[in-house]
Amino acid sequence: MTTGSTEPSVLVITQRGLRPQLSRCVGYELENVIAAHSDAEWAVLAHTRLGRPPEIVVNRLNRRYRSAARLPAPLVRQRPRGSYDLAVAVMQLPSDVVTIDSVRGWRSRSDRAVCFIEEMWAVELDRWRGHQALLERFDHVFVGSWATVAPLGDLLDTPVSYLPYGVDALRFAPRTLDGPRWIDVCNIGRRSPVTHRALRERANRADRFYYHDTFSPGPVKDVAEHRELLGRLLRATNVAITNRGIGARPQETGGQAELAFRYFEASAAGALMVGEPPSIPPVEELFDWPDAIIEAPFDAPDIGDLLDQLAADVDRVATARRLNVTNGLTRHDHIHRWLTMLAAVGVTSGDQVAGRLADLRDRADSLV
Repeated sequence: MTTGSTEPSVLVITQRGLRPQLSRCVGYELENVIAAHSDAEWAVLAHTRLGRPPEIVVNRLNRRYRSAARLPAPLVRQRPRGSYDLAVAVMQLPSDVVTIDSVRGWRSRSDRAVCFIEEMWAVELDRWRGHQALLERFDHVFVGSWATVAPLGDLLDTPVSYLPYGVDALRFAPRTLDGPRWIDVCNIGRRSPVTHRALRERANRADRFYYHDTFSPGPVKDVAEHRELLGRLLRATNVAITNRGIGARPQETGGQAELAFRYFEASAAGALMVGEPPSIPPVEELFDWPDAIIEAPFDAPDIGDLLDQLAADVDRVATARRLNVTNGLTRHDHIHRWLTMLAAVGVTSGDQVAGRLADLRDRADSLV
């Protein structure tokens, strides 16, 4: 289906009206890039006056019974205005999938449909019976948890593929590699208390700027504003502590470790990544340049010694920083993930995607 535009017509079904949490901003940023590079219509899901409790009940039923997939979550009903080449739903968790039928006719109005579930752990698959039935309505399911792809694929007739996180690399990348990095170490998100204590002591002893969380993240006021601020923060960062996803809470995942979005953000901004990556093949495939990830234990009481040794090797630092930024621009922008989605279901991208790819390449070339 077309609308007279050279761009594919896309229905973007978004959770942002339901869940404005900080942890979901990467997915919302991906949606923004998709919408900016297609002929897009937004379907912004919203709760009724009853709030979230009815949705929780539907999710609990879907966890037990596959037949519960016929029960729509009680959200504000809406109907798309047109017909579409593709419907795309970006979800952080499999529980989000129960919400999409509040968009009436979304599937019948779309030639193709894909979804991206950022976190889905293999140990929990038997708890998502009704949710699996709902996923069968898509032409392709993408999962941000690499080790879940094979077992989920065994349960579904719909193809399942791994899709790593991305980043708005044009927003995060520095204009020059010589700019000041006045934040010595950035350590945000879940962290090791051992490493955190060592970094605090180092900062106090040497009067260095150690940036870390001192609060539990909650809702954000504006997604684009938050991502802009985070990009500015990481562009000013020398070293970013980057560890395996949910490294501090393995009991939630059955020990399954994955690449967190922090790798793609820090790399694109030119921060040196130091930490313990997950032992999965995508790490070597996605971050295959020298010193992409400078390994250190999750619990690293001697982290200061490693950072001092690293800082002493000026050429190594400069090369690693340049490779981080240029690879972020040429391989890990959200547009690269969008192209993967389009190719999986045979939908052609338009001129706006080509223009962004050229902008990314030009920015990378300017830094060599």
